[in-house]
Amino acid sequence: MILRWSLLCRQFLMNQETGNLSLIDVVDTIGVPTAPPGELVGIRAELNFVGCIVGSDSEPSASVDFKVRTPDGEDIQFANATLQFEKAQDYTVRFHLPLKTLPLKGVGRYHFLVLKENGEVVGATPYDVAIGDGPPKFPDTSLEIDGQRPKRKSSKKLSGN
Repeated sequence: MILRWSLLCRQFLMNQETGNLSLIDVVDTIGVPTAPPGELVGIRAELNFVGCIVGSDSEPSASVDFKVRTPDGEDIQFANATLQFEKAQDYTVRFHLPLKTLPLKGVGRYHFLVLKENGEVVGATPYDVAIGDGPPKFPDTSLEIDGQRPKRKSSKKLSGN
């Protein structure tokens, strides 16, 4: 069993005809007004943890634990499920966990963990908690080629005929 992908988002929509997902407001940083260091508290989140787990025919079902690992390494259980893997779906199961609250124990890098029943980590999804009212402003990280950054093309208006 492997975690193919997972992420945090505010909303997701599933196209009933195709089964495709639209992920809305993907979150990798959560801003909080204050974060008491070392004290475990719950913060209101209103997020969704969405992902895809792939099993195999040798493992038709699996009990899975979902935990949050705090920056200081503490694992906090928040859900568990029994997944059924079927050949007709290529042994793939999508999951959706609505989150009303998240554990908070100071600022830093947190991880959502997906674990097998025996405690083996199948996958981890990082997210950051920072002081502030929104996501941080990220620096320009465009690739440099031979010491030069690519020039950005200006957008042009297209005229209609």
